[in-house]
Amino acid sequence: VTLSWGTLTWVYDGSTHSTTCVVSNLVSGDSCTVTLEGNSVGKNVGTSTVTATSLNNANYTLIGASNTSKTLSITQANGSGSVTMTGWTYGGTVTNPTPSSSTNGTSSVTYTWYNSNKSALSSKPGSTSAAGTYYVRATFAATINYKAYTTDYVSFTIAQREVGLSWGASTWTYDGSTHSTTCSATGLVGSDTCTV
Repeated sequence: VTLSWGTLTWVYDGSTHSTTCVVSNLVSGDSCTVTLEGNSVGKNVGTSTVTATSLNNANYTLIGASNTSKTLSITQANGSGSVTMTGWTYGGTVTNPTPSSSTNGTSSVTYTWYNSNKSALSSKPGSTSAAGTYYVRATFAATINYKAYTTDYVSFTIAQREVGLSWGASTWTYDGSTHSTTCSATGLVGSDTCTV
């Protein structure tokens, strides 16, 4: 006989799956049911072997049939996820990204950091990285049932730090000369310098 098989591969959906098998070269008017063994795969990604073991019509035989066994497969579904990120003020406390994924989970997430031109950085921006716009992308590791997933670029900002001003003398007793004052920035971070 010639066997015609149904679907053999499915994308993971949390269900078990089975196939169909029919004899495709029956004599007109005949019927013949194929008995299958091992006709189930799932629920998780994986494979199993299904075999045609017998026919219910004595006029037909499986002897000599070339495709009496097939592999049933469940493949990984596409993963999904998102990440949020809030910025900080220059010199302030660095924040951390917050990942979320209903498919891949958040136990194995890596991050790639980018500057304002979306060029990759070697490490996460720090407290005193230059003020401006940055981006982060989160990659959620593959699981048994879901492919790895990388988010789009998510922006965050390191805001400019406000400084105070310390002024020098602003009033003089007349002495026939011109005078000028001084002004310096206060509240600078670490060893930073800033000319006013």
